[in-house]
Amino acid sequence: MNNRLRWFGLVLSAALVLASEIAAAGGTADGFVRSRQGDLLGLMAQPKSSAREQKIASIMDQVFDYDELARRSSAMTGMREATLKSRNLKASWSDW
Repeated sequence: MNNRLRWFGLVLSAALVLASEIAAAGGTADGFVRSRQGDLLGLMAQPKSSAREQKIASIMDQVFDYDELARRSSAMTGMREATLKSRNLKASWSDW
């Protein structure tokens, strides 16, 4: 159950990142996410195989903009560090 929620969360997050590109391409973000979610759920119901894993990876590559996710993650790290420095605090990621 937890893995399915994780997959859904990943797909939903990616849709938010890519929504403007999807709309510019002529489709709707909702339709794109629903389609990819259906594809992934169908693949996850199949027995594990290298072909299945390749198909999942292909769909995920369509959904995620890895460069954008890395850029935003890096920006969040910088914002967190600046906030802690301005407050003269030290904390771990588990505190957030």
